[in-house]
Amino acid sequence: MPNSPNNRTTRSNSFSNTQIIALNDIKILIDNSKNEILTAVKGDYDSVRDEVKRFCDTITTLIEKIQRMDDRNKELESKIESLETKIQSMEQQRHFMTEEDMIHEAEDRFRRRKYLIVSGVQEQTTGTVDERREKDEEYIKDIAKEMGIDDFEPEEVFRIGIIRNSKPRLIRFKCSEIKEKYSFLRESRMLRNVPRFQGVYINPDLTAAQRKRDAELRKELKARREAGEKVKIRQGRIVTIEQNFQ
Repeated sequence: MPNSPNNRTTRSNSFSNTQIIALNDIKILIDNSKNEILTAVKGDYDSVRDEVKRFCDTITTLIEKIQRMDDRNKELESKIESLETKIQSMEQQRHFMTEEDMIHEAEDRFRRRKYLIVSGVQEQTTGTVDERREKDEEYIKDIAKEMGIDDFEPEEVFRIGIIRNSKPRLIRFKCSEIKEKYSFLRESRMLRNVPRFQGVYINPDLTAAQRKRDAELRKELKARREAGEKVKIRQGRIVTIEQNFQ
């Protein structure tokens, strides 16, 4: 009979045998192809090796370029953020300052252009006002000599602020030339290595508006350093410290 158990068994065995043959043929084909590939690779091994090395070198170069571009983008983002903050601050300042205030600010900055402020200098408690002033003047001259500013003669030297027993007042002095002022500011770091002048700092004589802006900059600088940025203040703005990563 067409659908007898014997016939079904025969068809089943026949299908199974056909399946086994087909799988064996595929396995043989895969093995043959694999052997052909291995033979081809082994036959030109040096060429394949060189090609792989060139490919790896190219990938490495691309990764390095991408890394440099990423670092540069971060630097530019930092500069843009700093510039936006500065512009915003200037806009706010202009908003609250009248035209008359801006004129007074410009005049005040012009008057202070040759002055410097020295902090951390102990104040004399004996002698007349003139004698104490002469002591401060000699101290300023000694600082100048230490910095290599020879024959410096300040035009004015005087203490500012209210006398307090716990803290010496600031010294304000005037340079005869703008270049002398910038020499003091540029070389002031040298004082750190001189025991006599440790704890003594020299800064520009700023207006109230400039001091406010300076405080804001230092606050921003601290926050960005705590966030992991390598930045510093230069010429009234925050800049990224250059790194030799190339």
